[in-house]
Amino acid sequence: MSSDDCSTANAGPARRQIGGGRRALRSCYSLYQRDQYSAADTELKRIDIESIALAAERYRVSILHGNTLRMLGQAEAALPFLERGLDLAHEMRMKCAVCTPCFG
Repeated sequence: MSSDDCSTANAGPARRQIGGGRRALRSCYSLYQRDQYSAADTELKRIDIESIALAAERYRVSILHGNTLRMLGQAEAALPFLERGLDLAHEMRMKCAVCTPCFG
């Protein structure tokens, strides 16, 4: 899959909702895994994290964006994304702990 595939999947408003965009997110992961961090960052900037309904999806986008920025040498810019991912992980764990005995 090329960076053009990611761009095609992300066509639309400047900041898009992730709703049907799992394909776009997979494409951005693919760019990241192929060390194409600048292209991944460009695509990730188009995602409106606030519009993502599921905390797990917001977590994935936040962590991917933070790690992408970190790989680009932008550690300070990565921090808010990584911190948000950590907050979401804690939030999801707390919700799970209330409804399941797995966290004893």
